[in-house]
Amino acid sequence: MAGKGGGSLTDDFARSLTDEDCGVIVMCAATGGQESRESRDKGHGYFTLALIDGLNGQADYNRDGLIHWNELDLYVYNRVKELSKDEQDAVTAKPTTVRPFALTEP
Repeated sequence: MAGKGGGSLTDDFARSLTDEDCGVIVMCAATGGQESRESRDKGHGYFTLALIDGLNGQADYNRDGLIHWNELDLYVYNRVKELSKDEQDAVTAKPTTVRPFALTEP
């Protein structure tokens, strides 16, 4: 959910998806009031770059050979902040009933 001007509408939509009845984890490139940024030399947004790197192994914090969604979430949040020089915050919303689970093996 990138772009500028979505504000609270985007935030409200993300919150509605994470209702206990839906059970969806929502990862957003930026908060509703922020613009998601891109790396011109890489040809992707910072959020996409962080997702790719994380899924390729950078997010395997516990070195168990699996990327769990909570590891990916932490990696993406930190990497987007780093790439954007603290001008963009990746945001994740999830129902409280969702436990960590493996997404992939790098």
